[in-house]
Amino acid sequence: MSDLLAVVTRSKDDYERIEDWVAREDSGEGADPTAPAIAGG
Repeated sequence: MSDLLAVVTRSKDDYERIEDWVAREDSGEGADPTAPAIAGG
């Protein structure tokens, strides 16, 4: 989350650069296989 804040702070006038960063960082891998089970599920 701090990386996103840093990118937004540096690129606050360039929305496309922020979008590019988010697209690059979103790997689309899906759920983390090491994450614990959902509570109540």
